Amino acid sequence: SGPFAGHTLRGELEELQKADLGRKYASDDRRPLDPPPIVRLRLIQVLNPGSMHESESEIENYDEPIAFGLTCHVDLFPVYEDRSEDLPFSNESRSTPSAEVVLSVSVSCITDPAIFSATSDKPYPQAFSATELYSNRNTELTASSTITSPDIVAYFNGYAITESSNCTSQLVGSSFAHAVATKYHGVEMFIFVFPDIAVQMEGTFVFRYRVFDVCAAAAGERGMPMLAECFGGPFKVWSTKEFPGLRPSTELTKHVSALGIRTHIRMNERKRRRPCP
Repeated sequence: SGPFAGHTLRGELEELQKADLGRKYASDDRRPLDPPPIVRLRLIQVLNPGSMHESESEIENYDEPIAFGLTCHVDLFPVYEDRSEDLPFSNESRSTPSAEVVLSVSVSCITDPAIFSATSDKPYPQAFSATELYSNRNTELTASSTITSPDIVAYFNGYAITESSNCTSQLVGSSFAHAVATKYHGVEMFIFVFPDIAVQMEGTFVFRYRVFDVCAAAAGERGMPMLAECFGGPFKVWSTKEFPGLRPSTELTKHVSALGIRTHIRMNERKRRRPCP
């Protein structure tokens, strides 16, 4: 059962809004990343797969019945801090942001999505900074290096990001989001919003987003496949003393707030108060 039972489907994921900055999480001072990260999922149906007449067509109606079961999970990775955060992010090492799957007629809903988490049960020490964590795990692993390793998942500014540097355990808040059907700038879409996520250590990071359909299974023995994956842009987490302040809320943040998703809305810029001399 389900709207795509027996069909071949693939997804494409893109970050509509990246976080720019955050303040290091503390038990008495929890501030989520700002602006809230938001990703968009496109669903593309593959017609006549494997034949000479194979073609693709994006679905036309992004509505709530289809959104049911679509879940996005984020992983956190530190990236090398070289004061070049504005350089474009490259995901050339993994050029498969989407996967084709044939949805099975039988649908078994899994209620605990935590089984997909790559988070380690043992959190990193609070005293670590992202720079220390990154340099310890990624020594001499650069894009120009002749070293090839299955542990490398992407590159940022010429430096390798490795699965072993995954520090998702340093996230506070929900690392899962369910799909929301909306219409933005006249375009119907599914989005995933992470409005309450914070990081427990300072440094520069990127998110890896992965989407699953927790209420569908692929044909054969593949189980529950990943529909799509992408890496987001870099953001910086500051100490409380160095935090520069927050900008007014973006148009997209205001849009998701109007949908009933709890987000922090600011009309004016908030700068850090400097101590009086």
